[in-house]
Amino acid sequence: MEHSDRLYLREQLAPLSFTSPHSFSSDKPELAEYFRTYGFNTLAQRLDCRYFVGKLKLGRYQCIGHCWLHGRTEQAEVRPTVLLAHGLFDHAGLFLKLVEVLLKNKFSVFIADFPGHGLSEGEPADIEDFQDYSTVVSTSLLMLNQSSLFGPVSLVGQSTGAAAILRFILDEAHPVNVARVVLLAPLVRPVKWRLIRLALSVFSPILRKVPRHFNDATSHDKQFCAFLENGDTLQARHIPVQWVRAMANWVDWFEAQATRIALNKTRKQRGPLLLIQGTHDTTVDWRYNLPKIQACFEESSVTRVIDARHHLVNEDKLWQEQIFTAVVNFLKS
Repeated sequence: MEHSDRLYLREQLAPLSFTSPHSFSSDKPELAEYFRTYGFNTLAQRLDCRYFVGKLKLGRYQCIGHCWLHGRTEQAEVRPTVLLAHGLFDHAGLFLKLVEVLLKNKFSVFIADFPGHGLSEGEPADIEDFQDYSTVVSTSLLMLNQSSLFGPVSLVGQSTGAAAILRFILDEAHPVNVARVVLLAPLVRPVKWRLIRLALSVFSPILRKVPRHFNDATSHDKQFCAFLENGDTLQARHIPVQWVRAMANWVDWFEAQATRIALNKTRKQRGPLLLIQGTHDTTVDWRYNLPKIQACFEESSVTRVIDARHHLVNEDKLWQEQIFTAVVNFLKS
C-alpha cells in the first residue's frame, strides 16, 4: 500500500475515544475493506466486547490505536487489560487471533500500530531509534492506567514488540507499573548478528534500503505466509538500512543495561516475566537472548515450544494452542 493510501485511510478515522464503539456501517468503502481484510468487523460482532479505533499521538508519531473492552455495555465489569506490542512489518490486523483468545478469557485488549506500520504515521518499517517504539508502549500504558475503564495492565510483545517492552522496562527513567510481562520470541540479537553488523558498516553509507525476501521460515502456517506476501497490502517490501542501524543501537543499549545489572550498578527488574520461544526460530538468536534477558529480572520463566518458528502469534494450530494457553495461564496466575 502506498504511503498516500495509508494516509487516506488514517484520515478517515476520528481521534481515539471511548465514548461510543466504532460503527462499521458508517465506514467508507476503502476503510470497510481494510476492516474486512483482517476480520476486525466479524471479531467485534461475534464476541462479547466493544471495539474502539482511532488516531492518537504516541510520542512523536500519530498512531492508530485499537481497543476491545470486555462486555457489550457500559455497565460491564472492568477487566484486567493486555497491552499488545507487535513485531517488525506487523500491525494490529495480524494479531486478532491472540486478541480473540484474550477476549474469550475476559481480558480487555489494546494495541497500537507502531510508527511506520499498519495505518500509523511514518515511513514503511522505518525508525530512527527503538526508543520511539518504547515510547508507544509507555504512553499507551499511561493512558490505560489513567482510565477507570481498564483493570491492571499486563504487557505482551512479539519480537520487535518484545524489544520495545524491554527498552521501556529497563529504562530507569520510566517507573514501571505493569502486572505481568510476556515476551514472545524476543529480539535482542538476530541470528548472524556479526555478519549483519559487518554488512551495516560496509553498505550503510551507500544504501538506503534493501529488498525484503518473503519465505515460509517464520511460521508453519503456509496460508499466513502466503497472505503476508500476496494478500497483506500493509506489508513493507523493503528493509530500511536506518532500521538496521536502529536495531544495532538497541543491541548496544541492551548490552550496556545488562552489564550494569550484572555489576550491581542497577537493580534487577521486579515483577513476573514469561519468555515463550520456538526452538526452530531462525530469526532471533534465542540461545543468546533468553539467558541475557532472564539475568535482568528477579522472577522469570521460559516456555520452549518444540519446533515452533518465529512468528508465534501466527503459528499453525498445532503450536498456536500451546502458545496461547501458556500466555493465558500466565496472565491469569
